Amino acid sequence: MYFVYLLQSVSDEKKTYIGCTQGVSRRLEQHNGIRSGGARRTRIHRPWRVVCFVSGFESKEDALRFEYMWSHLGNLQNLTPRRRRLAAQFTVLGRILYSEDFIGCDYPVVFINPTDIPIFRSTPFGRHYGDVRICAGIEMF
Repeated sequence: MYFVYLLQSVSDEKKTYIGCTQGVSRRLEQHNGIRSGGARRTRIHRPWRVVCFVSGFESKEDALRFEYMWSHLGNLQNLTPRRRRLAAQFTVLGRILYSEDFIGCDYPVVFINPTDIPIFRSTPFGRHYGDVRICAGIEMF
């Protein structure tokens, strides 16, 4: 199974990163420099935390398509780096979950910190999305 995840920099909360993986905890360790192989773009704003991830992608292609849409739809909506706050990222996420491409898929959105859920629920699409879960840690993902 594949996951598409949203990271937020702990040192600069305006910085976010969207990625795709089969192992969220391993990938976070890479982004934080604990393991080799993190994305170049995440090296300067360490450490990172996982805000949420979307799970249930059976194929890498579906997960990569979702990741691409989440990353690039934000660009199309003029989300410059200073405007890529969590609410803006969650608005884009909701639009994708309700888009023609993914409307019937019902992918779970899993949050690590329960305090991020109200931000998601405050967005136009987030308030109506049904499958929102909380996970105490990412070790199993």
